[in-house]
Amino acid sequence: MTVSDPSATSTQPALAGARLILARAAWLLIVALAMVTFAAMVPTFVELARNGGLYAGSLAQLGISPNVYAAGVVALPIIQFAACCAVGILIVWRKSDDWWVMFVSVALITFGGFSVSGDVLAAANRMAVFRPLIFLLIGIWNATFVPFLYIFPNGKFAPQWTRWPILVWVVWSLASGVLPDAPFSQFQQSAVAIFIVPLIIYGGSVAIQGYRQRHYYNASQKQQTKWMLMGLLISLVGGYVLFRWPPLMFPGLAGGGVSALIFQLVSRVFGTLALLTVPVGIAFSILRYRLWDVDFLINRSIVYGALTAGLVVLFVAGFGVVQALFTHLHEGMNAGIALAVSGVIFGLLFMPARRRLQRFIDQRLYGIKIDYNKTPVPNPAGSGIVTVGTRLGAYEISGPLGKGGMAEVYKGQHTTLGREVAIKTLPANLATESDFRKRFEREARTIAALKHPNIVELFDSGETDGTYYMVMEYFKGGDLSDYMKDTGPLKIDETRQLVAGIGGALDYAHQQGVVHRDIKPSNVMLQRNNGDLRPVLTDFGIARIMGGTTRITRTGMVGTFDYIAPEQIRDATDVDGRADVYSLAVMAFQLLTGRLPFMASNPGALLIAHLNQPAPNPRDLRADIPEEVAEATLRALEKDPARRFQTAGDFSAALA
Repeated sequence: MTVSDPSATSTQPALAGARLILARAAWLLIVALAMVTFAAMVPTFVELARNGGLYAGSLAQLGISPNVYAAGVVALPIIQFAACCAVGILIVWRKSDDWWVMFVSVALITFGGFSVSGDVLAAANRMAVFRPLIFLLIGIWNATFVPFLYIFPNGKFAPQWTRWPILVWVVWSLASGVLPDAPFSQFQQSAVAIFIVPLIIYGGSVAIQGYRQRHYYNASQKQQTKWMLMGLLISLVGGYVLFRWPPLMFPGLAGGGVSALIFQLVSRVFGTLALLTVPVGIAFSILRYRLWDVDFLINRSIVYGALTAGLVVLFVAGFGVVQALFTHLHEGMNAGIALAVSGVIFGLLFMPARRRLQRFIDQRLYGIKIDYNKTPVPNPAGSGIVTVGTRLGAYEISGPLGKGGMAEVYKGQHTTLGREVAIKTLPANLATESDFRKRFEREARTIAALKHPNIVELFDSGETDGTYYMVMEYFKGGDLSDYMKDTGPLKIDETRQLVAGIGGALDYAHQQGVVHRDIKPSNVMLQRNNGDLRPVLTDFGIARIMGGTTRITRTGMVGTFDYIAPEQIRDATDVDGRADVYSLAVMAFQLLTGRLPFMASNPGALLIAHLNQPAPNPRDLRADIPEEVAEATLRALEKDPARRFQTAGDFSAALA
C-alpha cells in the first residue's frame, strides 16, 4: 500500500529574487573553489605518481616508465572530475532556479574531485596553502552527497526519522572538514572504521531508497531513482568495496610488490569506471530526459554487448577449429584463409542471433511479447489491380480514397441505385495468402453482425476475378485524424461528444463479444449532420472475438503502437474491452491537448513507455481542461486494466 505523503510527491518551488541570487552565488563560489583546488592538486598527483612511492621497485621490475605510469594514474581522477563537473554544470544550466538541483550539483562536483582517496589526502598533506581548502571540500562532499542519496529525488525526508542521523552526519562531516586534525575527525579514525562507517551509511541509503520505492514514490520517481541507485550500487561495489576491502583482508596488496601494483592499477581503472556511473545515473534522473528511451538503450546495449562477447568467443574457437581442419586437409594452408572463413560464418550468424537475443530480453526483462521490428507487409504503389471503371459486383469504382499496408479503399457507386459507397479491397499481393484472406473475410462478417449508429455499416462483400472486397458507408467528412490536423486541440464539449459516440459503439461491440484492438483517429470517420459530427468506428481488421477459437495472428498486427494498451503488448491475443478503453483514452488525451501522452524516437522505447511511464496530466499541457476531465482521462490510462474504467461508457460519462 502506498503511503499518502505530500512531501514525497511535491516538486520544489522555484527560487526567485534575493534567495535565487544568494543560492547561485554560493553555488558559483563552491564550484570555483573546487575547480581551482583540484587544478592545484594535479601537479602534486603527477609528482607522487612519478616518484612511484611503494611501487618504484615494482615499476622498474615490470619495465613501466614512471612518466607512463604517472600519465595513466593522473588521467583517471581528471576524467572522473571532468565528468562530474560536466553533469553538475549541465543540470544547473537546465534548472538554474531550483535549489535542490544546485545542491545535487555541489554534491556531484565535490564527489568527482574530493571523494576520499590516498592521493587526495597525500596531496592535502603536501600542500600547506591548499590543505584547509582540500579538507573543507572533502567535508562539503560528505555533507552534501550522503543527504542527496537519502532524500533523492525530491529533497524531502521520508520516513521523517531519517533527518536526524543525516543531520548528525552533516555536522560531523563539516566539522571534520574544518578541523581535520581533531580527535573526533573522520580523518583520525582507524582504517577499519574508515571503511565500515561509510559502507553502513551508503548501504543504508540503498535500503531507505528501496523502502521509499515501495511506499512513497509514483512511477516517474521510481524510474528516476532506479537510475541513481544503479549508479550508486555499481560505484559502491566497483569503486569502493573492491578497491578498499582486499587490502584489509590481504595486507600484501597494501605493500609495494608487483601483485600490489597490479591490483592498484586494475582497481583504479575499474574503480573510476564504476564511479563514472554515478554522474551518468544522476544526469538521467535529475533531467528526467527520455527515461524510457534510456530503458530501450540499455536493452539494446545488453543485446549487443552479450552478443558481441559471445560471438568473439565463438569466432576465436571457430578460427582454431577451421584452421586445424584446413591444416589437416591441406598441408600448409594459410591462416588468413581460416580467418576469412571464420569471419564469414560468424558474420552470417550475427543478425539471426541478434534477433533471437533481442526477443529473449524483450520478453524476460520488459514483458514485451510482440515483435516491434516486424512491419506490415508492404503494399507498393501500383500493386492493386483495381482501376477507375472497374466493376465489383453491382458497384463501379470511381476513384481512390486511400491506401495502406493491408488494404486499399476506393470511392464507388451502386450502378442502379446511384448510392455512393466506400469499397475496401484486399491488395493483389496479399490476396494470394490465406491468412490475409481469412482476416479480410472475418472483418466483413464482424462488421455485418454489428448494427449501431456509430459503427460503419456493411452493405455487401464478395470476390470478383481474384479481388476481395467489402462495400461500406461512404463519409464525406473524412476521418478524425485529418480533422485534428485542421483544427488542432478540440473544444472540451466537442471532445466529450466524440468520445461519447465512440464509447457507445465500443460498449455495443464489447457486448457482442468483439474487441476492436486498434482504436485510433484514422479509424474514426466523421459524418456531418447540421453542423454536428457523428463519429463512426471503422476497420475491424484485427478485432478479437471474445470466446471464439479463431486465432489469426501470424501477421503480427496487434494495434497501432501510439495507442496500444499495455496488456496488448504483453499478450496481444488475450485482451478484453478494457484495452479499447485505454486506446480511447489515448485518443481523448490527443483530442484535448493536440499531442500524444507517450512519444519516443523508436518503437521499443514507445512500448516501454506504455508499459511503465505514467501519462502526463492533460492540465499541464492545456490549463482550461476541467479537473474532472483530466482525472477521468488519467484513470482510463491506468496500466492495470482493473484500475481503469471498466467500460467505455463509464469513461465517457466521467468526462461529461
